[in-house]
Formats: sequence, C-alpha cells, structure tokens
Amino acid sequence: MEKREDELSVDVLSDLLASAQGLIENADNKSRFLLTANGFMTAALSLGMPGTIAALQPSNVRPLAWVLVVFEATLIGGIFVSTLCAFLTLRPRIRFGEHPSPFLFTDIAQMESDQFIEEFKKLGTEDLRTGLLRQLHACACIVTTKFDHASRSTSALTVALLAWLGVQIIRFFL
Repeated sequence: MEKREDELSVDVLSDLLASAQGLIENADNKSRFLLTANGFMTAALSLGMPGTIAALQPSNVRPLAWVLVVFEATLIGGIFVSTLCAFLTLRPRIRFGEHPSPFLFTDIAQMESDQFIEEFKKLGTEDLRTGLLRQLHACACIVTTKFDHASRSTSALTVALLAWLGVQIIRFFL
C-alpha cells in the first residue's frame, strides 16, 4: 500500500509540474499579444507625430499644444515601458538553487545522454519527489515573474492608450 501512495504522490507532482509549465506558456502568449498591441500603438503614434512638432513652432503655438506634447510624451513612455516589460516576460531572470535537478533542462544538458539515463534510472521515489518539487518551485518562480512583468506591461499599455485618447481629443480641438 505504501508503494502505491508514493506513486500517486509522484503522479500528483508530475501533474502539478505540467500545470505550472502550461502557465508559463500562457504568460508567453500574453507577452506576444502585448508586443503586438505595442506595435500597433507605435504605428499609430508614428502617423501623428509630425503635427505636434509643427504646433510647437513659435509662430504656431496654440494653448493646447504643450498639453498635447505632455500626452504624447506619456504615450511614448507608456509604449516603451510596456514593450520593455513584455520582453522581460519572455525572458525572466530567475536564480535557482545549487542543487542539480533531473528535471531541469540546463542540468540535463550538462550530462551526456547515456549518463543522464543512468542517473535518472537510479533515482528512488523520494529522489523523484524531491526533483519534482524543486522543478515545481522553479516553474512557480518563473510563472510569478512572467505574470508580474506581463501585469506591468498591461498597466503601461493602459496608460499609453489613455494618453493616446487624450491626444485624439486635444487634436480635435486644435
């Protein structure tokens, strides 16, 4: 009976690890969407910028021109921060412990194929559990970091969209 409980425990941990790895893919998809949205915002921004510079010429200064510049600077800053955070989502910097793991691809890649197979076959149930738990912890750290960056990117994109809306309203009155 004890052996069956150990197998179930390893199975449960394997399922949790697969779930965490799926969340990593979800965060990457969100980052790809944000990069696409930032690309569209950059394109929209580049189409409307020449009018702002002309509005600041001494002979053409209008009352709302400086407000327009502030909104456009906010728009540019928001797009920049959003894009930076989206890139950080795709490649988070995570520090892992010193313990090599039979489930971490960087540790696996340091071994020859036959060496890895032999080392993996030697693992007992407790070693498997420990390796899975370490990998699950590493995936949880990656997922947390990715979603934190994605959240910052989304917030910055929201600020940029609001600034773009402000630019459109001001241009209507200029």
